[in-house]
Amino acid sequence: MPGPKHFRNGTILLLAATLAGACEQTSGIAPTTGPMFSDVGNTAALPQFNDVLIPAGAKIYVERTLILGENPWYGQLTLGVAGDLPALFEQYRRDMQSLGWQEVTSIRAAVSVITFMREDRVATVQIQASRLRGSEVTITVSPRGGTGGTPARGGSGPIRPAPVQRQ
Repeated sequence: MPGPKHFRNGTILLLAATLAGACEQTSGIAPTTGPMFSDVGNTAALPQFNDVLIPAGAKIYVERTLILGENPWYGQLTLGVAGDLPALFEQYRRDMQSLGWQEVTSIRAAVSVITFMREDRVATVQIQASRLRGSEVTITVSPRGGTGGTPARGGSGPIRPAPVQRQ
């Protein structure tokens, strides 16, 4: 017959399992102070993301997403996506090109990375296996920097760190 110690350990395990399950709650798009996940639904609800692939059923990690502007948008969009890394890698290679992005380079690894260019923007798609299930996709879109300090088509040129003053 289990004693009080076994009962206490079982209660702690039940409490831990309940708390872990609560981490996967989802809701509609909300401000960054909202929930950890947000259902994307269909991309028509998110017009600023109509130029990048957002797979069906993807969830936005709100706390790890930072978007600036709308058309064009820049920033980092982090998604939880059902599916394994190799299939998502091929889907991004194919579908980003159909959205007008040109593949620049790619690396298949535990964390796979594909870089695309489109007009004056660069998109980097990073795909890795999720800790819980499926995959995590991080899409980073930024202005394309110039070469040799020359601004890219109307851009302000590459961002450089401020000089460090020594005392």
